[in-house]
Amino acid sequence: LPLGKYIDVKVADHGMRSVTAVPYPLDPNTATMNLLQTVPGIGKKVATRIVANRPYKDLKDFMEKLESMGIESKNVIKWFT
Repeated sequence: LPLGKYIDVKVADHGMRSVTAVPYPLDPNTATMNLLQTVPGIGKKVATRIVANRPYKDLKDFMEKLESMGIESKNVIKWFT
């Protein structure tokens, strides 16, 4: 991100002196592997599957593909557009 640019984010994790945030809403068609893995409930395997199944027509298509991968979409869908 360019210095001084404002964006909306959703906090994914925090520590004593740090905050991990994800741009909100997140686009499943353009999000990087590292960014996808930042979302709670998405690890390396799931992120790989999400990237491999691109492109997604819309949010409904994305949710259906998550469910077909055995991932509960209700837990991760709140992070996406």
